[in-house]
Amino acid sequence: MNYFRKGLYICGLTLALAIGCHGEKPKIITGIVEKESGTIVQQKQIVEKSSGAVFGNDSIKFGDQTYVLTVNSSEGKYIIKVRESGNKPLAALEEAIEPGDTIEMTIPAFTSLYRAEDRIGSIWSKEIKLIAKGEKKNK
Repeated sequence: MNYFRKGLYICGLTLALAIGCHGEKPKIITGIVEKESGTIVQQKQIVEKSSGAVFGNDSIKFGDQTYVLTVNSSEGKYIIKVRESGNKPLAALEEAIEPGDTIEMTIPAFTSLYRAEDRIGSIWSKEIKLIAKGEKKNK
């Protein structure tokens, strides 16, 4: 087989795979944040509580940051582990989002969350958009 034919076969296969992977449109889910959790939320609480400590915050060490959102939508409750993407850090997202806020999640078709019947999975932080702030509750 000559190189031209091999090139055509490879191009055709690549095109078929690309069309197959992107044939379905992503789900766009709008919902209200019920709860925030994960180490990034706990870290903030620990630092706030330890601000008067003898050694300050120097003795506190944290591992990898995790951020989980529980979101109520018209489709039901989603439990989402948010993975950090470079253009939207987890710390910034956690600071912006509070329980009661309305967010929009874009769930790509190639993710396991797209077809998850239990609506538990993960998405990138860049796929979450804050739509509206909720009402502040007096504590």
